[in-house]
Amino acid sequence: MKLTFLGTGTSQGVPVIGCRCAVCMSDDRRDRRLRTSAMVETRGVRLVIDAGPDFRYQMLRTGVRHIDAILLTHEHKDHIGGLDDVRAFNFVDYPEAIHKVGIYATPRTAACVRKDFDYAFAQDKYRGVPEIELHEIDPACPFSVKGVEIVPVAGRHSERFAVTGYRIGPLAYLTDFKTIEESEVEKLAGVEVLVVNALRFAPHYSHFNVAEALELIRRVAPREAYLTHMSHDIGLQAVTEPTLPPHVHMACDTLELEINDGYETLKDKVIVITGASSGIGEAMAREYAAQGARVVLGARSVQKLQLVAGGIRTHGGQAAYCGVDVTKPEECRELIETAVREFGRIDVLICNAGISMRALFDDVDLEVLHRLMDVNFWGTVNCCKYALPYLQQSKGSIVGISSVAGLHGLPGRTGYSASKYAMTGFLETLRIENLKKGLHVMIACPGFTASNVRFSALTADGSQQGETPRDESKMMTAEQVARIVAKGILRRKRLCLMEIEGRATHFVKKFAPAFLDRMFYLVMAREPDSPLK
Repeated sequence: MKLTFLGTGTSQGVPVIGCRCAVCMSDDRRDRRLRTSAMVETRGVRLVIDAGPDFRYQMLRTGVRHIDAILLTHEHKDHIGGLDDVRAFNFVDYPEAIHKVGIYATPRTAACVRKDFDYAFAQDKYRGVPEIELHEIDPACPFSVKGVEIVPVAGRHSERFAVTGYRIGPLAYLTDFKTIEESEVEKLAGVEVLVVNALRFAPHYSHFNVAEALELIRRVAPREAYLTHMSHDIGLQAVTEPTLPPHVHMACDTLELEINDGYETLKDKVIVITGASSGIGEAMAREYAAQGARVVLGARSVQKLQLVAGGIRTHGGQAAYCGVDVTKPEECRELIETAVREFGRIDVLICNAGISMRALFDDVDLEVLHRLMDVNFWGTVNCCKYALPYLQQSKGSIVGISSVAGLHGLPGRTGYSASKYAMTGFLETLRIENLKKGLHVMIACPGFTASNVRFSALTADGSQQGETPRDESKMMTAEQVARIVAKGILRRKRLCLMEIEGRATHFVKKFAPAFLDRMFYLVMAREPDSPLK
């Protein structure tokens, strides 16, 4: 798949007429932005997204002689004003044939096209008007153009105006968004490249600013993200871009990206997830079902599992569930048998069920440590024992949801660290034993994550901690973890480190373990109500 940014500016473009600011006077070609538009080429099909007033020049500049369709995001003139120029594509090989250009838009946008270009739809058309085939789309329903599936993504431009983004395989393109519902964000699960509007740094009533765009990027967790629909207020590209996260870039006119549209998804995979009633497990269940996987959910609370599975089915996904206490082997066996009975095989087992703790070893009841080992370590062992034959047959994946605490001892979490170390040792050994059988084993280590595992962490006497001592707004979300794990499964990674803290821990431990000890002590001691104080 090839993505070409035809234009990356706002309704006024950059430079703005009459403006003498540093951006508008810049000699850097990246700061010269035509009205926002893009072109996607995949499987021999060429799609243009939006045709604003600069459409003619954009087509000339890129040397395009043929397009298959135009996808419109909304009815504003900077997005539809150039549609008259599609007539050039009607007569490329004149006089042999007339090629109509398909235009895809929501009913409201289509009505504006009919009004603004009424002469193209007249009963008695004069020679040379644009030949258009206008297709009305439902933002809730995917459609296809010459075999290429396109998923509309609905949003609001403002209270008055709706806007439609588009997902095409591993690419999602959103412009002129101000708000987006969570159900629409779910459509973006697993995208490799996300393009999103970012008007400026200051807030705006009808467009994402940079902070809002970055927040959506954080929620979607694509491999790469590109900002578009940028005004001169965003600053010089040479100055602004270095301030963005490493995987976020400012797009510029004529930028071309090659995207692997053979990117595998979890579609049709049978995935068993323990601890699926809440937190990371629930997020994985919903995320993978949205990608087309068939999920089998396990947890102690059957009532919660029913709600999660019901929500998945409501959105058209496939889900089964089985109440399971992973400390009991016979219940783990029933979970695995449920998956095979419902879907005929198992492709992925995710050992996610777990509990945490927060207490010094001096103070902790030994029963608490036994409990953590039973759930975190033996729960993994029990599920793997019964799933292994099926995973060997499918050459599937085992994923252990570990932690940074499984890479280095975490003070105040002795039992938790021990159980995660034990899980790691077991899974690494399982990987080696199955080297010749095609089994994939991945150890995933999220950082501190906003999930109920922290709420339910055990204290010294085995009671639940309750309110977490950390600021959850600054943690990874469960949804982020789910998306990163999915990518790790598809790439068959051995170790999946999700935050800079985890990668730093893995690296520093090799060269400066004593320094790492001191740093971990200081970090844990700074927690509110830390047992180290």
